[in-house]
Amino acid sequence: MIPDVRTVWMVIAAVSLVFGALQVAVSTLQRPDRALLVWGAANLAGAAGCALLSLRGYVSYGLSVSLANGLIAAYWGLLWAGMREFAGYRVRWPVAAVPAFAIAAVFQWVAPVASNVGVRTLFASIVSIVFTLVMIADAMRAERVEQLMMRRVLIVVLATWTLPVVARSVLALTVADSGDIVTTGSVQSIPAMVYLVLALMTSIGVLLMVRERLENELAAAAVKD
Repeated sequence: MIPDVRTVWMVIAAVSLVFGALQVAVSTLQRPDRALLVWGAANLAGAAGCALLSLRGYVSYGLSVSLANGLIAAYWGLLWAGMREFAGYRVRWPVAAVPAFAIAAVFQWVAPVASNVGVRTLFASIVSIVFTLVMIADAMRAERVEQLMMRRVLIVVLATWTLPVVARSVLALTVADSGDIVTTGSVQSIPAMVYLVLALMTSIGVLLMVRERLENELAAAAVKD
């Protein structure tokens, strides 16, 4: 049986919360790791956004739609910022932050967008896809300098993210009864379930990528000694 969309978003929120807290905790151990800290913040923002999204119909529109989607956009911005931090590139924090504020503001105060769930989903999807494509480009450039197997795996995972994002947008624009994605039929659950799997893979992947780099550094130090 396919769970309803609300339940899937709640599970995504719980998983993101756990991994966000874990990444923040790991970032403070041994040597500070800013990339893990940023990824942890991304997961915590995503967890809050998904939790609010799952409460659509129980809390106000401003919280369950505007703020929720703004926080999810912040997840993508921070995920990108963490990738750049890990690669040693300069992080453009305004670029990471502005889309989140823009999404929240547009969803709240631009009436044609606020009244149409398909348009809202399309806007949110464009933000996530742009960040995803830029992350892939940055990761491929960084891979030419430092080869990490887990980064190559993450490139594939990031590319896969675009599929459920596009599918969710198409469903939101074409499903006849699409007044509210969270309360529509189980067909909307399928992209959300793929989100859950990919969010889990992404969180585990960045942890393993950090571990791989540390192991490579320890191996190189042992050879020098």
